[in-house]
Amino acid sequence: MAKIIVSRDGQLLHEMPLDQERITIGRRPQNDIVLDTRSVSASHAAIVTIRQDSFVEDLNSTNGILVNGEPVSKHYLQNHDIIRVANYEIRYFNPAVRRVTAPASSSELGFPRTIFDVDSAIAAQRGETEIATSLNSRPAPQAVLRIRTGPGAGKEMIITKSLTTIGRPGVQVALITRRPQGFTITHVEGEGFPLVDGVSIGATAHPLVSGNVVDLSGTEVEFVIR
Repeated sequence: MAKIIVSRDGQLLHEMPLDQERITIGRRPQNDIVLDTRSVSASHAAIVTIRQDSFVEDLNSTNGILVNGEPVSKHYLQNHDIIRVANYEIRYFNPAVRRVTAPASSSELGFPRTIFDVDSAIAAQRGETEIATSLNSRPAPQAVLRIRTGPGAGKEMIITKSLTTIGRPGVQVALITRRPQGFTITHVEGEGFPLVDGVSIGATAHPLVSGNVVDLSGTEVEFVIR
């Protein structure tokens, strides 16, 4: 199970498992984690956890939040990420999520992305490696991202992982999640929300179907199942 450890000036203050969907961080006593200093807003940030996945979100605080030294408004958390709120440090631990290197053949799409391998880590924890291998060997529909505009127009990337982020860090990033029920896209960071077929997806996960066109700050990507 994912957890966070809160410290200040090297002194451990809190350790909390992320066993609820949403925890809040701020100066107000009603928060799940109370950081009692004036540089922390009354309701400063929240960590949202859905199954194995966690996001940290700035709640329009005065002084903002940093993840690994970079200011963010909303960020998909990875194992060992460090969230900084004022002079407090919040370390995120989730051994079920590990970063893997993207295949070389998909490195020419025209904008950066990160791919995370969650399925194999969870299967290994549960002793289900053989079952996972058997399931992965079955033929399945292939999901593809096809760049429609920009320098990478016409290029494609096959979605092979459970979680795939697309976009430009610091500009706009979205997360595509593969579930047994299908695919969804979620806003991760950026001032505006991604558009699907010209309509803003908002702050919640939005289902994707074949033929949808995703607009990330002017770059159009078509989602195709074939």
